[in-house]
Amino acid sequence: MQKRSSLVWPAVAAVVGVAAAAAATAFSVAHDRVSLKPIAASTAMPRQQAERTAQSTVRLWAQEVRAGHRANLTALTCKGSRDDSPEAQRLASVGKPGTPVEILGFSEFTEDDTSHWSMMVFFFWPGGSDTGKVFHFAVEDDELRLCDVTAPPTLG
Repeated sequence: MQKRSSLVWPAVAAVVGVAAAAAATAFSVAHDRVSLKPIAASTAMPRQQAERTAQSTVRLWAQEVRAGHRANLTALTCKGSRDDSPEAQRLASVGKPGTPVEILGFSEFTEDDTSHWSMMVFFFWPGGSDTGKVFHFAVEDDELRLCDVTAPPTLG
């Protein structure tokens, strides 16, 4: 009887180990993880460097939209523009995860104040048309994050 029970415990341990590994694999596949950090930025950056950083942030955002990486999109977003905020809804309407958005160009970079910037971004949705929106950024925790997307001003 002693010999039989000594063989059972290693088998139970093996089954539990395999089940734990399978559960961990299933969890990691089912849950999106952050795999990037926003681009480093400073309120003291020269204007030209700030503009290039904003352009790079938009390109990175578009890449993550195309790839459907929700956790990375959240990491690139301002803390006040997450969850069900109006800003989050506007960002999602422009860049719904999985949408094949393509950035065409940039225009009108402005520093709204030392830590908030705006830039006109022109982009294309395949099957749609060219469009332009004003992307709004903020320096948070020494990183540039995307806070909002709004319609461009109208000529009047």
